[in-house]
Amino acid sequence: MRLDGYDYSQNGYYHVTICSQNRECYFGNVEDFGMILNDAGKMIFQIWKDMPKYNLGIFMDEFIIMPNHIHGIIRFDVGNDHRVVPHVNSNENNNQGQAQWPIPTSKSKSLSDIIKQFKTLTTNKYIEGVHDYSWKPFHKKIWQKGFYDQILWNENDLNFIRNYIKNNPPEWENDEYNPKNIKTNK
Repeated sequence: MRLDGYDYSQNGYYHVTICSQNRECYFGNVEDFGMILNDAGKMIFQIWKDMPKYNLGIFMDEFIIMPNHIHGIIRFDVGNDHRVVPHVNSNENNNQGQAQWPIPTSKSKSLSDIIKQFKTLTTNKYIEGVHDYSWKPFHKKIWQKGFYDQILWNENDLNFIRNYIKNNPPEWENDEYNPKNIKTNK
C-alpha cells in the first residue's frame, strides 16, 4: 500500500485512514451531522492527540474519529523538535520514578511504526474498557490490517484533506465506510 521506494520517516504531511476490523462501529455515532464520541471514542481521541508525547518530531494536525474509522494528518518534523523529556519525579509513589508516558526516543520512526504504536495502545486500552466498562467486545482485532495513507505533497493537498476531514461527519450517510453502504456479495 505504501509508495514504493518512498521514505516514510522523512519530514512531511501524511493523511491516514485506519478502519476498525470488519468496519464495526465502536467509537460513537453521527447525530445531526456531527460525531458524538462514546467512551471508547474519547479514549481513541486522547491517544491520537497524545502520540507526539511518545515520538519526537511527530505532530498531529486535523483529525476526526468516525463510528468505525479515523482520518488524520500526521506531520513529521524530525530534527526540529525542541521539546524536553517529561520530568520524572522519583519521590512520588504513584509513578515509582517513571515518566507518565513512554519517554520519546530520538530514533526516527516511520509512518507505519507510528500507526502500529497507535493501534497497540488503543487496542490495549479498548480491552480494558471491555473488561472494566462493558464496551462492545470485538473478535480477535479491533483494527483491520494495514491502513490507507496519502502523502500530502503541497499546501493545496493539505488544505483539501483538512477540509475533507472536517466535513466527514456530515457526509456519513454516503460514506463508503458506513456499514449500510458496504456492498455484499449476494
